[in-house]
Amino acid sequence: MTRLLARSWPVLLGAIVGNALLQATLVAPFVRPSLTVLFVALFVASFVALVAALAVIVARLRVAALGAGAGGAWPRWSDSAASAAVVAAVALASLASTWLTPVAVVAAIIVLAGIAVGRGAAGFATFRHAPVRAILLTLLTIVVLVVVGPPGLGTLLAGFFITGWPGAALTWLGFGTAGVLLLTAWTALALRSSSESKARVETPRPHGR
Repeated sequence: MTRLLARSWPVLLGAIVGNALLQATLVAPFVRPSLTVLFVALFVASFVALVAALAVIVARLRVAALGAGAGGAWPRWSDSAASAAVVAAVALASLASTWLTPVAVVAAIIVLAGIAVGRGAAGFATFRHAPVRAILLTLLTIVVLVVVGPPGLGTLLAGFFITGWPGAALTWLGFGTAGVLLLTAWTALALRSSSESKARVETPRPHGR
């Protein structure tokens, strides 16, 4: 994980801060959820900004994990498509139940980790190749999201003491930082378990007499 962070932290930090500033800019207290043109425009802009930030993060983690040969620093279409899909899924889960949001975010992080290492299912494959580490990381992810992410304690406290644009920026900075660290951890685990699995397959077994 530290190796991935060391290779990609400037881009990751830029994506976190840039998205937080954009999301805070799009906060309009006088706009209520409705089918008005202004609300739809703000919603679409927020969605696009978040998807773009996630795609950039996934692309940078892939380069850090697999090297420059895995592609350039710019996101692939699959990065953007996967990011859009997980953002939409998390949004739908939050509409169904606020407490489903952390579960949806955990699944989204695991999916994006697989995309980052070049295999969509690599994130979930960690439960087969490294079950103990995957379970422990899942529990850690849930704890962090409950504390930091919506509807976590950190979000509630930030919204209580700091309102408006500063509160939105602080919330997105905290959630973005936690999300990127968790995604990096899952990417590192997916890369490690994938490499170990490949090594076991390629290791020749001794022939019996």
